[in-house]
Amino acid sequence: MRLAARILLPALSIGLIAAPADARWRPGSLLMEAIISLADAAGTSPGLEVATASPETVAWLELTPLEDERPPTVLMVAPAADASPRRLALPGLSGTTMVCGGPVEGDAQLAVTCEVRYVVAGEESRPFELARGLASAGRYLLDDLPVAGVRVAVVPAGLTTLRPFLLPLGRRGAGRELRREVMSDEEGRFVLPPLAPGDYLLESILPSGRIHHSETFTLPAPAEARAELGVLDQRLPLTWELGDFDLAGGLAVTVVVTAAGGGPLAGAAIRAHQGTTPREVVLYQAYSDADGRARLAGFELDRAVDLVCQADGYRRLELHFELLPAVVECPLEPLARIRGSVIGFDGRPPAGARLSLLRPPAGDGGGEGGPDDSPYAGRVVATAAPDPRGRFLLESVEAGDYRLLAAAPGHRTEVLPLAVAAGDSLVLDPVFLLPAPEVEGRVIDAETGEPLAGVEIVAVSPPGAARAASDAGGTFAIALPDGPVTLEARLEHYVPARLEVAPAARRSREPLELALERGGYLLAVVWDVERDGPCSGCPLVLHPGRDARLTDGDGEVFYGPLAPGRYRVERPRVRHLGSTVIEQPEAEVRHVRVERGRGALAWFGDRHRRVTVRFNPDPGRGWMLAARSGRRALNLYPEADGSFVVEQEPGERLSLYLSRWVAQTESVMELLQGHLEAVARLDGDGRVTLPLASGVLRAAVVAGGEPVAFARVRLREVHSGAVYARARSDAAGTILLPHVAAGTYGLEVGQRTLKMVRISGGESVDLGTFELTPGSF
Repeated sequence: MRLAARILLPALSIGLIAAPADARWRPGSLLMEAIISLADAAGTSPGLEVATASPETVAWLELTPLEDERPPTVLMVAPAADASPRRLALPGLSGTTMVCGGPVEGDAQLAVTCEVRYVVAGEESRPFELARGLASAGRYLLDDLPVAGVRVAVVPAGLTTLRPFLLPLGRRGAGRELRREVMSDEEGRFVLPPLAPGDYLLESILPSGRIHHSETFTLPAPAEARAELGVLDQRLPLTWELGDFDLAGGLAVTVVVTAAGGGPLAGAAIRAHQGTTPREVVLYQAYSDADGRARLAGFELDRAVDLVCQADGYRRLELHFELLPAVVECPLEPLARIRGSVIGFDGRPPAGARLSLLRPPAGDGGGEGGPDDSPYAGRVVATAAPDPRGRFLLESVEAGDYRLLAAAPGHRTEVLPLAVAAGDSLVLDPVFLLPAPEVEGRVIDAETGEPLAGVEIVAVSPPGAARAASDAGGTFAIALPDGPVTLEARLEHYVPARLEVAPAARRSREPLELALERGGYLLAVVWDVERDGPCSGCPLVLHPGRDARLTDGDGEVFYGPLAPGRYRVERPRVRHLGSTVIEQPEAEVRHVRVERGRGALAWFGDRHRRVTVRFNPDPGRGWMLAARSGRRALNLYPEADGSFVVEQEPGERLSLYLSRWVAQTESVMELLQGHLEAVARLDGDGRVTLPLASGVLRAAVVAGGEPVAFARVRLREVHSGAVYARARSDAAGTILLPHVAAGTYGLEVGQRTLKMVRISGGESVDLGTFELTPGSF
């Protein structure tokens, strides 16, 4: 089974690809650095109060935006004249921010301290203070032998951001770059500088390339630690022992990375992972040496491996192995670049011009008049805006056939077919854009019919080709290029509306008409029950449309205007491992209805009861549990011991649905293989064991002699008429329904019942192959 979670790596999202063999993702290498003296902030720039207990308490600050990929900002803090808190100006910084600070080197009392803050322009912020903390130490062993050269980094536990983050541990030497790791010595031992009290986990890269993530541990306050250990003399140094991290060995693989012509490619990043669920994932990382070779070790024999090779200027290569070979070849294909210039009908670069590189649809056409016949159809893979002289550059282009669209408001759109070979450096002739004819139109309120002024009308296909605004009478004139054009009208408090404009409509000279309707609004609120406060920086996703955002300092996200209808708000479960973030398929869900002119609320954070659910027998790997209680809906992977921890609202019934999800394609198509329901009213200690039937039902479906893949299948109980299980046939047309209880069932595909079958307890029944009529499934 392939992993269905989305794994976010910093090298993929930030672009740090080529790196030396000893490299780890270091945000410090990407920082905008500045030396800021403690001074009063001017204007409405966001600011931060820094509490200084002594003139040289805070030596440095790092501010990392968590809502996007803007680089962190490092502030080297000059000593203050006194100990009173002063305000730092933070120009350009706003939103959910990780604020970290550290003391001067050698200060054994004050600790590296990090807090998630929500920065708002013009608003006062509470002072940032360094906590008193403890140094900590541990040891790495491999098969009971010490491991030297382990690179150990620290991750704050409980992060919900999708941005990779490793705790800064101090300055790197006398410079302004921050270090984020320590190294184990010949005895396998490592020592971390003092950290603020709190929960952390370790991300460690072994010399073999295997990435080890520790269990979460708690660093106590120094006073608590001294009392627990009996070290009451404040003059005696104290180090909190984390113990031994004993790792097992495993299989090794040599990866050979080559460039065009077969020569070795140095500095390529090789990353791999094993595991079918986010909690089982094991990660590996290495960089190719001067001979293009890298070694990864510690793989488990019975698990498939997904491996990625990538380097700056080369196409990313993804490989999958059910059985890992001793040597993996990674031939990387160089990427291409395209240069050119665009000139308007007046001989100058057109204002607002945009270049779009499109990958045409498969087959390059859907038939006469089909949706793929438009020269603007396809997936946009790259865009560029020309410079003041009209020149443009498209980089990192994979080999293939493309269309280059050159568009600008008031001009006709030019479409150039391009065949790009690996490593090409194409220089195109200048693209000349001719004037486009104007079309008139009008925008009205859909409910009242009144004209709307100030409406922005833009072309979304071809992108950037047209732009206009309506006047006081709601009318506008817009120059449209040849071919079909999609316009979108936008106005505050109204739902954006689109209009498809065909060439025939322009030739008729009839005015275009767009009608906008007032929308509704949705406020999503996330409350952190554990802290009893708003959850700042928590991810939420709105469907349809997959509008992903982070909550603000009040734990809120405001959506709107939205078209009236039903919406689903998801709170994804995020497993933050430091330099890798796994966005899990598990999510808490709220369903809401949005009405015109009204607001709806989606609330996350009700107090709930945790229930540990087990099945007997254990269903094994690859199964998830969907749990519903009142308004709560969760999709859960099993814990390490095979149990599921679900949440039950007080006074509500808990419904459980056991499902198996299998990724069948590179696009990670998720198929429901089994669906069992067990309902229980739970009392006592919040634990329950549910029986799992052992019957198995098999069948196969074909049409015209060919397997029918992904056909919808239902197993319906004859006595009650209820659907007992749902599934889909696999790529070979096979239907497999495990965990079927004794009883009489009807096997349905589409609207047809294929066969009635009676299953005894623990029986395995093969119904054979069924011929389906095309269109019936």
